[in-house]
Amino acid sequence: MKRFTSLLLVAPLFVGCGGESENSEDGLLAFEGVTRYTLDPFVSAADALPTDTMTGRWVMLYERQSRRYDEINAQVSPRNDSSALNVVILREVAEENTGYEYEIADCDGGFSPVTISEDGVVSGLTFYADPDGDNRLKYKASGTRFVPLSQVSGYYEDYIITVSLVRVSEDSSSLGDLTMNWSDEEGQRTDDVSCFSVTNLSDDARRIAYAGSEGNLFSVSSDTRPPALDALADSPDRSAITNYYTMGEQSVNVTESTSSVLTVEYSITSATGITVTGTASGKLLD
Repeated sequence: MKRFTSLLLVAPLFVGCGGESENSEDGLLAFEGVTRYTLDPFVSAADALPTDTMTGRWVMLYERQSRRYDEINAQVSPRNDSSALNVVILREVAEENTGYEYEIADCDGGFSPVTISEDGVVSGLTFYADPDGDNRLKYKASGTRFVPLSQVSGYYEDYIITVSLVRVSEDSSSLGDLTMNWSDEEGQRTDDVSCFSVTNLSDDARRIAYAGSEGNLFSVSSDTRPPALDALADSPDRSAITNYYTMGEQSVNVTESTSSVLTVEYSITSATGITVTGTASGKLLD
């Protein structure tokens, strides 16, 4: 069973702008059945910040389109589009001689090294300066891949990923707090939130995710189309919960939603009866 609080009821800054786009220059179809987000509410905060550093709190508009085909022993929806607002920390790399100057928080856990380029050349995870203004970055990628569902099933997809970011604060410390209480262990795990996101999916489905800097994370989705991941919960040095295809139970409830913070409480139970509960909060604008 799946329980999911509508995320259109969270902070006004997380409400999508609506509408669908024209066909893209990359040949993919227009966005289909997805309420799209916008960075417009965050532009004034970016314009008010100094431009002598790139570190701080960033809001990321992450949009992905894909066309699926040539299924092998599988049935999947022909389209899979999404529009997400992620709030992330971008900070200087702590270790020397890495070849990277910065690293960015990932809502799948941890930090990833990035390069910031002025010439717009994208190779790997490289953000380039946005000509529309300071404290703005962009990233774009596209391609074709095979997505395995099992050893004998899967499908192909053409995809395009477009990412735009604006810096809204010079603060590169924690975005908030994440707690995790696992039913099969004593005590409570706590972590500093380094990334959180709200994603609009097709057919009015949504996903919410929080990740901590020490590797604790969770996500809950209302998407039921194969191969949707209903819920994920993970902590270091233990087995994760991964609920697929309406396995287990999961819920997320918004307890505070303002232009400054988004706070939720959640519960995820695996098919084997292991449960994790907790709360998570994340800063938006100062």
